Amino acid sequence: MQKCFNGIFLIPFFIISLSTFAQQNSVSPYSRLGVGDLQRKNYTRGLGMGGATIGMKDAQSIDMSNPASYANLALTSFDIGVQFRIIEQQQENPDVSVKNSQAGIRYFSIGVPIKDWWGSAFGVQPYSYKGYNITNTRIAADGIEIVDNFVGSGSMSQVYWGNAFTLFKNFSVGVNTSFLFGKLVEENSTSFEGSIFNSWQSENLGARGFNFDFGAQYSLDLANNKELGFGATYTLKSKLNATMDQQWYVQSDGGTPIDSLNSDGVEGGNITLPTEFKFGLSYGKKTNKSLNHAWLVAADFELYQGSEFKNFSGSTGGLADGYRAEVGGFVVPSLMSESLSKKNNYLSRIEYRLGAFYGQTPYSVGGHQLEEYGISFGMGLPVRHKNLAPGEVKASTVNIGAILGRRGTVENGLIQENYLNIYLGINLNDKWFIKYKYR
Repeated sequence: MQKCFNGIFLIPFFIISLSTFAQQNSVSPYSRLGVGDLQRKNYTRGLGMGGATIGMKDAQSIDMSNPASYANLALTSFDIGVQFRIIEQQQENPDVSVKNSQAGIRYFSIGVPIKDWWGSAFGVQPYSYKGYNITNTRIAADGIEIVDNFVGSGSMSQVYWGNAFTLFKNFSVGVNTSFLFGKLVEENSTSFEGSIFNSWQSENLGARGFNFDFGAQYSLDLANNKELGFGATYTLKSKLNATMDQQWYVQSDGGTPIDSLNSDGVEGGNITLPTEFKFGLSYGKKTNKSLNHAWLVAADFELYQGSEFKNFSGSTGGLADGYRAEVGGFVVPSLMSESLSKKNNYLSRIEYRLGAFYGQTPYSVGGHQLEEYGISFGMGLPVRHKNLAPGEVKASTVNIGAILGRRGTVENGLIQENYLNIYLGINLNDKWFIKYKYR
């Protein structure tokens, strides 16, 4: 009989993913800038390595950060991941400390090795989140207290389809075609001490359009099963179609609209997403006992041209050019030692990951560009499959990752964010279309 895959059960995951991304928000005041808090393209495995995956080949996991990597898939791969985040935000003047948390589905994807020279992947994940609630109190010249409140919510998601092709030995190219869509809402209100009439403004931005990532990977075989990998990606600057619904009201002390000052209705326009460049190197040892490396170290460098960003009104939205450097790696003890490989020791079969990163984010406040840095950890817990038929191949892994990081500073009246991100991913691999004579 012919063993094939029934993909019907994936449809509910896809619908749930889109719904969850639409409901989940950021908890950062910096999400007020641009289209919100930009999300990393890495999955749980790569996040545990500091995000350094551009030059790394992976036969069992999907890596959206470089579409050329899909050509390396040896098995059909299904990946789903969730995230839990704890964040502490601090400010010195005034002295404020706030703790928040958030959780939700982070990605869902499936990758298929269609031919020896062609791999394809499909998935959905968030592009950005906007979520903040900022209150500022000031005193007017006549001594009246004025309270300004700024609230933002919403998200942008992306559905992508990627394809990669091996042009010649050890060299592959790929492209991700992503459809971005979402709704971002910002509300500003001003209340005056002793007045029953206050102002309220609302902006509802809807955006959708296509975005393209191009990637390439090349590996050089060295002595003693060592391998040196090179990778690069380029994200095109793209314009998204957008609509803006702006409204201004006078509202009562209780928040009830009393009179409309102005309403432009729904206007059409666009927003521009900037160019991105990424470069990566990897060095590791291959083994005949596994589809992946016994150990590997990697380093990436990326540039984000935030100054190219244009919001609906045509401004840069508080973004500037940013960069990020990442280093990381992993080791599987049982694949490094002949004695360990012969022992039935589960701990030696775990993939242990470590990484770090540093960079200047594209977020700029008052002429001060925010720095971000952190360290990461991760493990790949293999799942043992029993009662496999002759020729049947299954490989499943529970991926765990954590990032301990810091963004911003308390200097110059800014807000410093200390965060702990915890990731959990499930990676299922299977060989499709196996013909069994007996089962």
